[in-house]
Amino acid sequence: MSKKITIMVIVLIIWLGTSIISIRYPFEKKRKTQEIQYTNLMDESSRNEVKQLLLANQLKEDTVNTFLEWVTDYNARVKTVRLLKEGYRTLDQGEQVDYSEVNLEARYLKSGVMQMDPNGRLASFLLFHNFVETSKRNEASDHYLKFDLAGMKEDPLYQSIQPLINCFTVLMNPIKVSKEDTMQQHIDKIQNEWKRREIKFEKNTSVKLISVFLHDPFEQKRVVGHGGILVEGKDQLYFLEKYNSGYPYQLTIFPEEEHLVSYLLARKDIYNDEKELSPIIMKNDSVLKNKSDK
Repeated sequence: MSKKITIMVIVLIIWLGTSIISIRYPFEKKRKTQEIQYTNLMDESSRNEVKQLLLANQLKEDTVNTFLEWVTDYNARVKTVRLLKEGYRTLDQGEQVDYSEVNLEARYLKSGVMQMDPNGRLASFLLFHNFVETSKRNEASDHYLKFDLAGMKEDPLYQSIQPLINCFTVLMNPIKVSKEDTMQQHIDKIQNEWKRREIKFEKNTSVKLISVFLHDPFEQKRVVGHGGILVEGKDQLYFLEKYNSGYPYQLTIFPEEEHLVSYLLARKDIYNDEKELSPIIMKNDSVLKNKSDK
């Protein structure tokens, strides 16, 4: 009798585990592929899929709804809609979508002041703010964040994260480096500075913050030039980003982490000249590298 009960318990545990996986990754089977796929969330179907994905991975509903309002607002102002098709399309490894011809209608406040659209830092912070915290206060903001902070303070679009300006500043402020530093020393300084700033990432979650640190060789800083969130699925990775202030929102599905790294490093707008060291990609407080990196 006890053996029969034990078998039933094991079966129940397996069933529950399978059910939880199905809930957390509601459309993973639908999108499962070895190809790299992306969407600009132009259609209701893809937006609903993203909503399911985010809600199933512990993002709060009000956060998800605010994000989708940003997406809808952006999509409604795109003048070159032909460039942003509905549904999913494929990318080769290391390939980027060319958004150079995207034309966006400007957005104005009631005062008549033109406002900057959300960039990668602001969009990723909106989505990720419940998974990061800091007890550090009164961190002086760097000029690199001037427009981000002005928007958060003045633009009603950012009212949900306006109270979190301190956390945003502490997380996104540039990090000082030295002219003689190596890449590894840059990585060490990023990680040590984040510890000094008392930045703590939620560990028990499949949602990670991706930060692309660029090198400013003139001011000797590492700057968060771009950001996004990564949802780690059972068999695939989902990277959600605002490509930049004037460019679209994009969800990209990758089979492997190295494909995400290749994708991010292929961006032409993250390189200036030979004086700078290569970008550093962080997943929360850990560095991401290609398999070919030593």
